Amino acid sequence: MDQSRYLKPMELGEILDASVRLYRKNFLVLITVQLPLTVILFFILATGGRISLLGISVPTKPLTSLIYYIQLFIVRPLTLGAITKAASDSILKGSSSVKEAYRFSLRNKRKLIVTYFIISVVSEFVVAFFIVISLEAIIDALTSEYIIYSAIALICASIILALGVSVASFLWIRLMSAFPIMVNEENEKIGSLDAMKRSWNLLTGYTAKMFFAMFIVILIPNIIQSTIPALEFLVERSSIFLTIFFGLAAQGIIYPLVDCTRVVIYFELKVRKEGFDLEERVRQVIK
Repeated sequence: MDQSRYLKPMELGEILDASVRLYRKNFLVLITVQLPLTVILFFILATGGRISLLGISVPTKPLTSLIYYIQLFIVRPLTLGAITKAASDSILKGSSSVKEAYRFSLRNKRKLIVTYFIISVVSEFVVAFFIVISLEAIIDALTSEYIIYSAIALICASIILALGVSVASFLWIRLMSAFPIMVNEENEKIGSLDAMKRSWNLLTGYTAKMFFAMFIVILIPNIIQSTIPALEFLVERSSIFLTIFFGLAAQGIIYPLVDCTRVVIYFELKVRKEGFDLEERVRQVIK
């Protein structure tokens, strides 16, 4: 059975290889599932939205800003749920369907939206908390009359910022399997908090390894996004065309690879830690 190649304990390189294989196998389905989000991102970028390593900035125009938040907290979690469903079905059934992916996503829309919102708010709050603390150190450094004190304050600010990013990344990694859990353990009527708790326990002992796997694949769309300001610097002017082209390439075409990696990691940990049985699961899916 071809699916069995995804359902075994894997090293880092094998996880990345399996993720790329899953992405390539379901490329058209994944891009189609991602299409609603891609269309909305096209509108945001075409009306002045900017994209960088940190993601899409909040637009200043009221209508565009409203659409931005709709895609962030409604369209994006539903799309993530559908992508996760399509990738999971490909592993379990050998095929995936746009219709089935969105049927699941819309049926579980409240749970998907709530889970995504909680994870996003927690991560953003942690980063914001450490930024506020580091800003105080930076202000002290800029206003101090003593060079040594300023240098120490700047070093402390850098350490605090790095700590904030590390804590947020740790939380995100430990909770990243929440969506695959909600998709593949739907019959257990698992809720948002239960899914996050399951994800936390599932990643225990493998946080660093899975962080590196996710970090590597996330680098790809981020590198594409970072091309925008670099090219604009070379041509010495802003370009809506460059923003749209590279922004949609990163978010609409490449980013589903990140979500495929999330699914591969979930199944790898299920096999490694819980003795996942493919044949039994397939029988459950067929029923």
